[in-house]
Amino acid sequence: QKIFYEQIKNSENKLVLCICDKKNDKHIGVCGLDSINWINRSADLSIIIGDKRYQKGSYAIEAFSLLIQCAFINLNLKNLRSYFNEKNIKSEKLHKLFKFDFIGKFKKISYVNGHYYDDVICQLSRQKWSKFN
Repeated sequence: QKIFYEQIKNSENKLVLCICDKKNDKHIGVCGLDSINWINRSADLSIIIGDKRYQKGSYAIEAFSLLIQCAFINLNLKNLRSYFNEKNIKSEKLHKLFKFDFIGKFKKISYVNGHYYDDVICQLSRQKWSKFN
């Protein structure tokens, strides 16, 4: 864990943030930006809420919203990419809610429970995001 922390702390192209329940300060997940390209002003966006009790609430929506806002406003990025497993309906709904464009799929790339599944590729531009925020 210490090596992982040091790599993140010293990285210029990665941002990792904890997701916590404000009521009890419990760590429930992680979100972040990876592969930040400062020339192209782009990054890969990700989120995971590991505690299943928190997956049905508004935590993912709030964390996603704040991370997108941070990427576009604070870091001045222009494009965000995101990927999710085709069987992950919650992720699909989250990306639709935030008006991500569905670009395509990586075919049979994720191995889950003995089967290969497609990963869906999404993109959100600051220009499109600004129209709704």
